[in-house]
Amino acid sequence: MQRSNYIWVFIIPLFLQIFIFKNLGYVFPYTPYIIFIPFLFYTDNLLSPIYIIILFLIGFITDMFFFTGGVFSATLITLAYLRIIYLKLTQRSLSLKKTEIIHLPLNKLLTTILAWTLLGHFLIYFFNNFSFFLTFSSLRDIVLHTLISYIFTIIYTVLFIKKLE
Repeated sequence: MQRSNYIWVFIIPLFLQIFIFKNLGYVFPYTPYIIFIPFLFYTDNLLSPIYIIILFLIGFITDMFFFTGGVFSATLITLAYLRIIYLKLTQRSLSLKKTEIIHLPLNKLLTTILAWTLLGHFLIYFFNNFSFFLTFSSLRDIVLHTLISYIFTIIYTVLFIKKLE
């Protein structure tokens, strides 16, 4: 993916999240969170401080519009570091310069997107309102949010990411 195309990978999900999916939450109880897309498809240099700063800013802007007090920022930063740890454990070469998720076979791509989206939603609920008394209803909400976000992430991947390649 070209460097100039990364701008769209960061900006389009942020605007969709803030201006469309936030308002969808007033009607539909399960809002899709597609702010995980920049986290998933940025592949240039995962150890770069710019990557972490951009994810923090995306989370911070989303927090300002959703009034969540840092939940999205904490989630995206945690996911970024977990992704670096995961890639260091699973890749034979420890260079994290180029990790292209988009070139994975379809079944691995769908599984990877589902796993990271599920983990992201779990972290959102963990940082936001974790309670042992509401564990089962929270798990139900996490699964439903993940499925809705997964569908929108797949649609976004097919429409935008494949064309930017």
